[in-house]
Amino acid sequence: TATPTFDPNVGGCPQEYDVGTDYVEGNQISVSLGDDYGKIYQCKGWPSSGYCGQDIYSPLNNQKGCNGEVCWPTAWTYIGGCSGTITPTATPT
Repeated sequence: TATPTFDPNVGGCPQEYDVGTDYVEGNQISVSLGDDYGKIYQCKGWPSSGYCGQDIYSPLNNQKGCNGEVCWPTAWTYIGGCSGTITPTATPT
C-alpha cells in the first residue's frame, strides 16, 4: 500500500536558494515555482550540510548525478509549500 504524500502550505517563503552560500544545518530556503508559490527545503545535519551550497545538490537541479538519482535529497529535506514571504518579527523593545 502506498503512503499518501502531503504538501502542507507552511506560510510565507524564506529566502530563495543561492548556489555557493555557506548553508548550515537547519537553514531553510525556498524554490520559487512561479505564481507566488514555492517549496521550502531545510539543510540536513552534518556531514550532509556540507553539500547544501553546491550546485549538484541544489533543489533546483534535476540532473540525475547521484547514482542515477537527483542529488538534492542527500543535502536537503523537503518541508512543504509556501506563498509570499515570511512576515518579519517585531523589533524587541
